[in-house]
Amino acid sequence: MANTAYQLSGSAADLYEKFTVPTGAGPAARQLLSHVSLSEKDRILDAACGTGIVTRLLAELSIRVHSGEP
Repeated sequence: MANTAYQLSGSAADLYEKFTVPTGAGPAARQLLSHVSLSEKDRILDAACGTGIVTRLLAELSIRVHSGEP
């Protein structure tokens, strides 16, 4: 019989946000942004960004991000 004692609950997106963003995607996004020079006058196009961690970090810096939708 299979061991089912360890089961995750929640949607894949929720689990990714809870476990992957803080330990992997978040630090990688911060590292990425440390290599670019952006100002509040810049506009960023967000296309297929996954969970949006880069977009959220840019919003904290008051950088406008567009989703590509009209």
